[in-house]
Amino acid sequence: MAKVGGSPIIRVAVWDPVALNDPKGRLLQNWLLNQSSEFDVLQVRHRRATQPEKDKLSKMVANRPDQLRLWINRDIAWALQLNADGVQLGIEDAESAKGLAGRISFGFSVHSVDEWREVCDLHPGWVLYGHVKETASKPSIPGRGWPALKSVADVADPTPVIAIGGLTVEDEVTAQRYNAAGIAMIRGAFQSEN
Repeated sequence: MAKVGGSPIIRVAVWDPVALNDPKGRLLQNWLLNQSSEFDVLQVRHRRATQPEKDKLSKMVANRPDQLRLWINRDIAWALQLNADGVQLGIEDAESAKGLAGRISFGFSVHSVDEWREVCDLHPGWVLYGHVKETASKPSIPGRGWPALKSVADVADPTPVIAIGGLTVEDEVTAQRYNAAGIAMIRGAFQSEN
């Protein structure tokens, strides 16, 4: 875990083949070999993966460094099959999360305090909040900003809230100032590969 000003901060690299224009996973392969040691979590966000793509990705992430936790985005069955460390869900997946306790860790993506309240009784292990800043992934939607992140982090405490959306490691100090436990990055994690 990285330390910022003496305090630990969670670093999540989010691999999204569409956002990164990496359909064959070359960036991911290279990142796993060269940069993954700087991160705590790899979140695989592959919304429309075919079974052959899942099989290929499964082989790629099977050899990840021991310290690198693996979260799968919204695909509970695949996350369980991979023996992943967690599954990242949307609030629309709340019903599915009810049966996960004791089987796999899970977190939710939220965009407001109200969305946090919709899932807090499910006791997620973490929350991704965003998008904090403007991002190429959502070009027509303005960033929600750091104060909005703090609002969620304050009510979600002690559940760790991880900021996402247009972030790089340079945002870690600001994220901590606004009570985030970590930052998640798509392009920020893979930019040196682009």
